[in-house]
Amino acid sequence: MPADEADNLSHRKQLTVHPRGWVLDCPHEGIGSEGRLWLEPPDGSGRLTPAAQLDAAFGPAGVTAR
Repeated sequence: MPADEADNLSHRKQLTVHPRGWVLDCPHEGIGSEGRLWLEPPDGSGRLTPAAQLDAAFGPAGVTAR
């Protein structure tokens, strides 16, 4: 998600929000690495998931959607 939207997820205790400039070691598309993998591979656009959309994916009141 865009770095300037990180505060919008501070109520989600199951998420870790890192500060701007923190480097995420992402695995190659189709190849897992250290337990990480892409649920939806990047499309090459460079677009990030908006915080509101990510928040909604975790369900209401901090309950993870299943």
